[in-house]
Amino acid sequence: MMHIVHLFSTSSYQKLSCICVFSSSSNDIIFFSDGGYVNISLENYNTSSIAGRLIKDVKQILPLSTIILNVIRIPETVRFIVVQAHTFQYNVTLSYDAILSPHSFINGTNLGLVQLISKNQSNATFYIQNTNARPSITVLITVQGYGEEAPVPGGCNVEFSVKTAPYLIISFTESLIFVDSQPASAAVPYDKPRPACEPQVVQHEMYHMFLPERDFSSDSYFDALLKMMTVEDIQLNGRKVLHFRGFYVL
Repeated sequence: MMHIVHLFSTSSYQKLSCICVFSSSSNDIIFFSDGGYVNISLENYNTSSIAGRLIKDVKQILPLSTIILNVIRIPETVRFIVVQAHTFQYNVTLSYDAILSPHSFINGTNLGLVQLISKNQSNATFYIQNTNARPSITVLITVQGYGEEAPVPGGCNVEFSVKTAPYLIISFTESLIFVDSQPASAAVPYDKPRPACEPQVVQHEMYHMFLPERDFSSDSYFDALLKMMTVEDIQLNGRKVLHFRGFYVL
């Protein structure tokens, strides 16, 4: 039975969700080609009332092409955004730059990146690449915004290739599931350096949700992902994983 694992972080101010990922990353440099644009507007986005509110879009990426994702009209109340790209079977690449360079992208089927937003910044650009020769790929694109009181997912990364690594890397055997994650950092207020990554500043909880048994359809898969995107939905639809002696136990 397939299942979704999701991690979220809390500080004394705010909660945010982290990225569910069954993926791998690479340092290989790959090509870029034009495949169109997607504009997602955060106009009237209110982080104080509903932090992490989900804005989504579904697009087809043609073989050997790239979608340029523009997050536009970002309000001043948004300190950082979390961008996710999810596919059903085939890997795609999510990156900060058009031409890939080390530590700026990840590759897989469930991807996420964080972008800190400066005081006068209103736009941010990402790139989603389909490097497969065939077929066209359906990708679920989501954007969430958080204020300067929220902890930054993956902000205390010391192992993963991307500097701020909000994603989980999952591997498994017939009897065990291994979840590798990087801790969130404390909030990063405007015009201040990143806080030191000290233990216990941010608390983490993990939730999981089973997918319907013997239902291997893409519709069921994407519906399940959307049920585990925000903290409120994770708590409503997921099941908390117990923490015992440094391990999470289902």
